[in-house]
Amino acid sequence: MALPPLAGTDDLTARGIDTTNASRVAALLNAASAAIRDAAGCAISRVTATVTLWTEPSRRIELPAKPVHSVSSVVLDGEVVTDYKLRGSGLWLNGYWQMPGDIPGELEVTFDSGYDPVPDDVVDLCCSLVAGGLAAAEDEYDPKRGMGYERIDDYQYGMATGDDEVVSPMELPESTRAWLRGRFAGGAAVVGTVR
Repeated sequence: MALPPLAGTDDLTARGIDTTNASRVAALLNAASAAIRDAAGCAISRVTATVTLWTEPSRRIELPAKPVHSVSSVVLDGEVVTDYKLRGSGLWLNGYWQMPGDIPGELEVTFDSGYDPVPDDVVDLCCSLVAGGLAAAEDEYDPKRGMGYERIDDYQYGMATGDDEVVSPMELPESTRAWLRGRFAGGAAVVGTVR
């Protein structure tokens, strides 16, 4: 299922970004949205999703997206579970999702999560990435994009390499990726053992 972009042409226009090349703008909106969602680890925009998680000996399992609005189905190893409680983005059970020492079970959860509308700062991030993509396209994807330094007298030119190298204007810095993941994704993991 293709998700709609996290920002639209109206958002770009409101920020003074030229949208006359509609096909390029559409491609960049999709690419920027995909990069942001990949970093966040979830859709961000409101969706109904089905995920498969592994259990641990715990009473709570965190769902991999925030905020969670509702859960419509919970199935553990093929058996429907109905005695759970949703609190925040966690599914709580009076017992354990798995007994200590048991092999993890397969938990399939269908739930509604995300934001409608998309938060303004995420829309702005998406628009910034698109603006970078448009600028790179105008420069015909200049190979100097990863230039680390340039000196004039006794001319020198250096490229950023390794972790500092920029491959694409759609690339998100690690700090932005960590911020997005922490804000929007609960992580598809059980959080500790709660008694």
